[in-house]
Order: sequence, then structure tokens, then C-alpha cells
Amino acid sequence: MSVIIKSKEQHSFRVHLLKIILFVTFSYTLFKATASLWGIFPLSEYYRYTLFTYSLVNLLCLWVLIKHSEHFSTVAQVATLASVVNFSVMAYSSTYDEFRLAWFFFTSVAAFMFLGKRYGIFITFLVIAIIVPMHVVYDIGFSRYAMTTFASAMLIFAIFIYAYLDKIARDEKSFQAKIDEEVEKRQAQEVLLLRKQRMANMGEMIDAIAHQWRQPLNQSNMLILDIEDTLKDEQHLSPHVETQLDKLTKVTSHMSQTIDDFRKMLHENKEKTTFFVGDTIEEVLTLMQSNLRDVTLIYNKALDDEILGYKNELTQVLIILLSNSIDALKEKENKKIWIEVLKNTGTLSINIKDSAGGIGADVLQKVFDPYFTTKKQTGGTGLGLYVAKMMVEQNMLGSLSVSNSKEGAVFSVTLKIGGEKV
Repeated sequence: MSVIIKSKEQHSFRVHLLKIILFVTFSYTLFKATASLWGIFPLSEYYRYTLFTYSLVNLLCLWVLIKHSEHFSTVAQVATLASVVNFSVMAYSSTYDEFRLAWFFFTSVAAFMFLGKRYGIFITFLVIAIIVPMHVVYDIGFSRYAMTTFASAMLIFAIFIYAYLDKIARDEKSFQAKIDEEVEKRQAQEVLLLRKQRMANMGEMIDAIAHQWRQPLNQSNMLILDIEDTLKDEQHLSPHVETQLDKLTKVTSHMSQTIDDFRKMLHENKEKTTFFVGDTIEEVLTLMQSNLRDVTLIYNKALDDEILGYKNELTQVLIILLSNSIDALKEKENKKIWIEVLKNTGTLSINIKDSAGGIGADVLQKVFDPYFTTKKQTGGTGLGLYVAKMMVEQNMLGSLSVSNSKEGAVFSVTLKIGGEKV
């Protein structure tokens, strides 16, 4: 966005500057041509008519630029070429003016300024191609040495301006790249801080819920045990009732355990710990079992290595990736998710694959970009996968990538087993 704004400001400045130059040129040439009618300037009749024509061309260019600024390049080209023609006629006819060739330097500068490096070089060579043969064929009042100096100076001047403008363009591009990089880093930090703040707020909310739920859940368990004991004493406890009471006890225990699991996940722990990847995946699957009830889950549990890192952050990353796969499978009939843990030399990879058919090539390169989402209609913010990548690569010093398989998208989290950077 800053590049667009800057380019608009530069264009507006050049348009305004060209308007001033066209107006001044029109006024001066009209004055000079008119004054020559009374002998104030000793111009030849041929050059006087050329000046009148040149002033009208500048006036026309000024009018077009005021009415249609989008034709800036065309106006600048016409004005530059008209200047070359006018000053060439002046070089031929006004032999008494020893400094008349200096105007070509101004024309060259204007070409570089308004139309770029290549056009500036073109105008420079055009001027040399006109003046040098004119000097050879006609006597325009300059020595061979003076003409050689003029041609050399024009070339050196053009090369200097070309190199200078090229350096400015490269420096500006490099500076803009650094600005964009810093802005992106700042946005990333803000997103992570916002997410951490939200997680902290959710942790406080879960603490409040746990405090309110803990006693009723304990009371429910005590009542269930009391009912079970009473029915046993009165010999009215049938196998069916006993089974249902056991299920009810497990449900209340699971509710209590779920609250504890969420509390552990939401409370930030910035100390690296050693933990089993398999245990973390199992905990995430337990937390998300209601979301996965319509999905066939294929999980390779054979490999379960220990790694050094932030368990809570890996938990959040896995929740984001699984949630993304579940969203992709919503409209699919054959809903499958594969979770596979692979061990390589010094690294461990967690691959999460779905059967949603994959990600389009135009989207694949953007899935980790901040605020990029294909789910705006359903409230997608485009921050989930971006935050997951930031967590893996900045906090866990790992890598998060995505690719397509025959069945669908594959997200791969690669972590160093010792906790170093991948």
C-alpha cells in the first residue's frame, strides 16, 4: 500500500512540474517570437515561425495535461520531441548565440525526469545524431573541437544521470523491501500478542467455569454413588441400571477432566519441557472428539518420541490444523483424516492429511499469508494457519509446510528432537 501511495504522489508531482514547465516555455517562446517582430531579438523568419509553432505545441500539451492527466507520458513525449526540433532549428539558424547548445542538456534532463532512463538515453543519442551531422554538412558556427566536446559532454552527462537514477531506484526498492519486512514482522508480533491475550482471557474464563463446575460435578458423583449404594442395599440394582450409573459417573469424570485439559492448554508456559508427541496428539484428539465424531480418523500410534519444546503451543498448532481439515471436509461424503508421525535423522514430523481433495494451486502459495481466507462467508479471519506457522517457526524453531496428495491436503510439522532450529 505504501508503494502505491508513494508512486501516486510522485506521479502527481511530475504532472504538476510538467504543467509549470509547459506554461513557462509557452510564455517565454511566445514573448520571444513576438518581440522579434519589433527587432528586439534578431531571429530569422524561419526560426520565428518555428518558435510560434513551438509555443502553440506547448500550449496544446498544457491544455491536454490539465484536462486529461492520464495522458502524461504522451504529453511529455510530444513536448520533449518538439523541444528537440525547436532547439535543432535554433542551432542551425541562430549562429550568433554561442550558448544555444546548452538547451539540449535541459531537454535531456527533462526526458530522464519525466519519461525514465531509457527515454533519456534515446533523446541524448537523438540530439547527437542530429547536431553532429548538421555540423558536418552545414556551418553552424562551432569548431570541430567544440562539437567533440559537446557530444562527449552529452554522453557523459547522460551516463551519469542514468547511473544516478538507477542507483536511486535500487536503493528505493531495497528500502521499501526493508519497510515491508518490518511491517510484516510488526503485524506478526501484533497477531501473536493478540492471540496470547485471547488465550490468557480464555484461560481466566475456564478457571472461573472450573471453579463454578467443580463442586456441582463432585456433588453429582456423590449422588450417583449414593443412589448406587441405596439400590444395592435394597437389592433393586439391576444390571442395566448399574451400567447406566457407571456411564453417568464416567461422563461427570470426563467433564471434570476436560476442564483440566483446557486449563493446562490455555495457561501459557514459556519454559521448554520434554514431552511425548504421541501423548500430545492423544490429548488433542480427546479435546476435539466431538468435532471428529463424523470423521474417520486413521492415526499411526506406533511412533512416540520425546522432544524438547513448548507442549501447549504444539497443542494449539495441532488444533488449528485439525480444525482446518475438519472445515475442509464439511461438504464431503467420505470424511477421513490421517495423522502420521515420522522420524528422520534428528527431526520428527507430524503429518495431518485429509480427504477433501487438496488445495488449488492459486491458493496453495497463500494459505499461510496473514488475513488470507477462503471462508469469509463463514467468518474466517485468515489468521489461523498464519499463527500456526509463526508458532512453529519462531517459537518452536521448526517448520510448517503444506502440499497436496492424491487424497487431499497434507500439513507437515517438522521439529528438531533436541529442540534446536530445523
